[in-house]
Amino acid sequence: MEKINVSNKKCYYGKCQNKPILSHTIPMNFLSHLNKDLNKIVSFNPSIFSNFNSSSPQVIKKLNKNKFSTFYGFCQEHDNFLFRALDKFNGEINNEVAALVHYRNICNGIYLIKIQIERLHHVSRQNYISSPIENIVAEEVHKLLQDGSLREKLKYCLYEHLSRKEQLEKMIKSGRFCDVKYMYLCGNTTDNPLFCGRSMYLLHKGRSIFKTPGYSFMPWISYMTLRTNQLNYLIFCWLKEDQEYANDLDYLYTYKQNEFKDILAVLAYAASDALAVTDQCYLKHKRPIEGMIKKFRLY
Repeated sequence: MEKINVSNKKCYYGKCQNKPILSHTIPMNFLSHLNKDLNKIVSFNPSIFSNFNSSSPQVIKKLNKNKFSTFYGFCQEHDNFLFRALDKFNGEINNEVAALVHYRNICNGIYLIKIQIERLHHVSRQNYISSPIENIVAEEVHKLLQDGSLREKLKYCLYEHLSRKEQLEKMIKSGRFCDVKYMYLCGNTTDNPLFCGRSMYLLHKGRSIFKTPGYSFMPWISYMTLRTNQLNYLIFCWLKEDQEYANDLDYLYTYKQNEFKDILAVLAYAASDALAVTDQCYLKHKRPIEGMIKKFRLY
């Protein structure tokens, strides 16, 4: 069942009809800053099925670095041309870099949502779904599967992603990025993972939309680790029209510093779309990492 995938036959950029390649959400060359000799990284194994297997959920796996954070998104030409500023990141952050980060995250999100819709269609047909459920999250998912609510929620998430994707493509084509906003944090590269993701309830605790499973990830704000040899940058990006959601982020950063630090750890180790961490770092933080994943990941 875990081989369920989405057949994406054309590039995500605009109306391009070319065949997509395995695109990297986080540039693969950043892995050399994580560990120059790294061959395999520890990363997420996102799956709705883990919710129904509380005894041994496989939420972490070892992955060849060539397959880290990949999705069938862009053709060879657009993958190389569109994201040069990210692939050759030199520490300069501006509106264009923020727009490309946001666009890449959102396109990856579209791919993940489509996969999840296909998985839900498959899981909802399984007989075992009606067997006794042991944990609270699984019970919620089970109910939503039965009445079709989870699929409808994911369709809404997909619509939100697609509308912002269209706006960002207009900016990329025009070369004008003034409607993209961002903030970033800067630190050293020691013992910090590479990760990227989209808005979820940790950044918007007061938003009722996240009270039930299905709205786990939204395209309002996205984030990504950008690296040079010396420094680690965590950038948060959003569109001008989504400023109301950025106000949640600004409040956390300005008034809840201690809570914000904890939230960053959870975003990195439990709530992101992609995570790259070395064996040594994972083993050092294994217990809190696995605890956060079980608590905060729906799939």
